[in-house]
Amino acid sequence: MPAFSLAGISDVNTGFNARPSSGLDQRQREENHYLIGSLQQTRGALDYQASLFYQYSTLHYLPDPQGGDLIYNGVASDAFKSNSAAGMQADASYRLLTDHTVRFGGAYTHQVTESNNSVGVFRTDTNGNPIGSEPITIVDNSDKRGNLTSLYLQDEWRIDPRLTVNYGVRFDHVAAFTNEHQLSPRINALWKVTEATAVHAGYSRYFTPPPQELVAQTSIDRFFGTTNAPEVNVTDTVKAERTHYFDVGISHTITPRWTVGVDTYYKRITNLLDEGQFGQALILTPFNYAEGRAQGVEFSTTYSAPQWSGYLNLAISKAKGEDIVSGQSLFGADELAYIADHFIYVDHDQRYSLSGGLTYRFGANRVSADMVYGSGLRNTPDGAPPNSGKLPSYVTMNLAFVRSWKDSPVGNVETRLGVINLFDKTYLLRDGSGVGVGAPQYGERRTWFVAMTKGF
Repeated sequence: MPAFSLAGISDVNTGFNARPSSGLDQRQREENHYLIGSLQQTRGALDYQASLFYQYSTLHYLPDPQGGDLIYNGVASDAFKSNSAAGMQADASYRLLTDHTVRFGGAYTHQVTESNNSVGVFRTDTNGNPIGSEPITIVDNSDKRGNLTSLYLQDEWRIDPRLTVNYGVRFDHVAAFTNEHQLSPRINALWKVTEATAVHAGYSRYFTPPPQELVAQTSIDRFFGTTNAPEVNVTDTVKAERTHYFDVGISHTITPRWTVGVDTYYKRITNLLDEGQFGQALILTPFNYAEGRAQGVEFSTTYSAPQWSGYLNLAISKAKGEDIVSGQSLFGADELAYIADHFIYVDHDQRYSLSGGLTYRFGANRVSADMVYGSGLRNTPDGAPPNSGKLPSYVTMNLAFVRSWKDSPVGNVETRLGVINLFDKTYLLRDGSGVGVGAPQYGERRTWFVAMTKGF
């Protein structure tokens, strides 16, 4: 329903604009450009690859030109974001001894992010009520330069033909909105109990910086006394996520063509990173929970024969976070207070996920079908704790046909015809409720793809 009166176009009886929300014309345009150059070589016992890259992305959200955003939300943002990233990455392996292979490498990225926002709002009184129907415009522009540096060193030690241990360390340093670093050890072992059965186990420490191009740069003090004023006047800087990761699994070859496996994992997380959509623009903004926990088990099976092949995967998982410690101004006070001392399900938690597919080969042709099932992401029912409910389950099917053309006039060519969501099923991924969920989101409708690949 309309909530604000806009000068010049309001209904004389209600005081609000009578134009339906279905007629709003909000637009968002995104562009992404990439340039990559790589060199890969083998020199005796040394294998290496080095790459240079450049990426430039822009996003521009335009509000309804007839003031619809102001009428329904009290805020209309003309938001433009750009991000350029340039850097290099190098990876190498060296066969030091017959039972030791050393791997090492690093990466460096320099980013420049710009955010230009022109925000239309109404002034408000001390009780938060709008004053008049004439909007004002607040300009909120900012930019940031940042660097991300990573180095790693590991050794693959083949203790005997049945036991291999990988151990090493990684160093990461981010200098952007946050200035942090971490030295991350890791160790993983693979034991072939028999020729058909293998067990693996490992521990890893991870360091995940927030995506610089997504970090909110809004100056909340500029919006005090307006309809864009936050309910919570605190917004700490988003931090890097730090994770302890444990996993144990087993795989077994039933026949030379049929393999099954089970893998379990547990993650204990400090400054758990999550992303939410706040406002009308489809721009995700990262924030942190002080603590996070995630655990799950994954079952898999694969089958491969000359003509037929297939796979089936089932994942059962649970992910929770407690106490939002960055970007607090993006949330309501009651929501923050509850999460401060309660572990809640994160918005992307989904208890059951299932995927499977079959492929049939005949001559130079290949036909494949696959399906995806999800038990439903989280939502917040009216009056219930944050993210305590879930959306209905969904299932979709995809098909593809591939044809290989050998020795054609232009060389070896592969053509592909594919369809996503074959039965054009409409289903909700999010319903607009939940922590950090600003608008409903639907799964992809039926979409056709045609592709051609030429070999050299």
